[in-house]
Amino acid sequence: AIPENIGHKTSKPIRQFITAGSADETVPDHSVFREQFVAALEGEADTDKDGYVTGAELGEFLHKTVVNYSRSAQHPQYGKIRDPRLDKGDFVFPLRTAGLAPPGAGQADLPQERQRLEDERAQLEAERKKLEEEKKRMEVASLPRVNFDAGLAAYNRKDYAAALRNFKPLAEQGNGDAQVWLGHMYENGFGAPQDLEQATAWYRKAAEQGHAGGQYHLGLMYEFAMGVPQDLDQAMAWYRKAADQGHSEAMSFLKNAEKKRLETASLPRGDLAAGKAAFERSDFAAALRNFKPLAEQGNAEAQFRVGVLYHLYHKEMGTPQDDALAVTWYRKAAEQGHVGAQNNLGDMYLGGRGVPQDNTQGVALIRKAAEQGYAAAQRHLGTLYEGGSIIPRDLEQAKTWYRKAAEQGDFLAAEFLKGLMKGR
Repeated sequence: AIPENIGHKTSKPIRQFITAGSADETVPDHSVFREQFVAALEGEADTDKDGYVTGAELGEFLHKTVVNYSRSAQHPQYGKIRDPRLDKGDFVFPLRTAGLAPPGAGQADLPQERQRLEDERAQLEAERKKLEEEKKRMEVASLPRVNFDAGLAAYNRKDYAAALRNFKPLAEQGNGDAQVWLGHMYENGFGAPQDLEQATAWYRKAAEQGHAGGQYHLGLMYEFAMGVPQDLDQAMAWYRKAADQGHSEAMSFLKNAEKKRLETASLPRGDLAAGKAAFERSDFAAALRNFKPLAEQGNAEAQFRVGVLYHLYHKEMGTPQDDALAVTWYRKAAEQGHVGAQNNLGDMYLGGRGVPQDNTQGVALIRKAAEQGYAAAQRHLGTLYEGGSIIPRDLEQAKTWYRKAAEQGDFLAAEFLKGLMKGR
């Protein structure tokens, strides 16, 4: 007769597991575990000598003998799964001395038993993978800033491959700052081939968890159809979300949008509206036809837009690149105080595009925009002071301008400032 305690254990539902080693151990096919498993089922694990080996006895036996005989190279794991419905009983292996069914009995049930074991194996494998993923998540979460700071330091020294290696695990674990930086690197092809769809995906992950930098950059992607179809309504919605959190460039964009509306209220609205509509559908030649009359009337925003068209969209308009003409329109807008035009014109001087290279004039224009509170120019001026190749290196001045931009919510300036404060 089957002992009462054995009958009780086999009458309850149970799912158990036994492994040859722990998750981080490589176990050979022929190992001491196999030998000890066979020995256990031949009776060595029957600690109470009742003719049966239970799952608990098997697990304890293997843990003790395998760790000992492998000189601590293998650490078998055993237990019941975490399910209140499936942890009541115990597996039971009858020994040959238990006097139960003769050999061959129950063979008709072997296919069903094999399927049951396969199902259990698949479930245990899923549990193992889940535990490994949780382990990785905890390992990354335990040192998030160390990896992020290492990534930022690598980026600042232009070791983009190392920066990518540090940012990506953090981004995958939901770190918003790392997600924005990873998007920036994919957008510009730093450390990996340029991939605008990947960039947009990472910006979106950050934006959807409320990261102002992610929201602003996602707005840019929608505005300029980078990695997503152009959708100006979406762009404005993300700009507003970022501005509501104090993001300086998003706030400047919305402020300039309102300023443009007031400046152009007395001008022929049809031309300006038609120019914007044409630009939005990427018909840049039509945009130029509509913006240029307004620019010639002295509208600073139209002048700036005409400069941008000649500078960046000449191929789309089917005309040769004309940096000199772009400089002419940037200058007209800059002389009216348009900070975006001042910043762009300064950059043209630094690069010698459309004008003879003149670092003094270029820095002066960027500084002028920065002193008017334009965060992008403030950050630009900070990089010039930090780099030291165009103006004398002055880290205190760099910190000052980074701080001014960061106080307006400029994400990149805040990170550059942080790097300087840490001596990187």
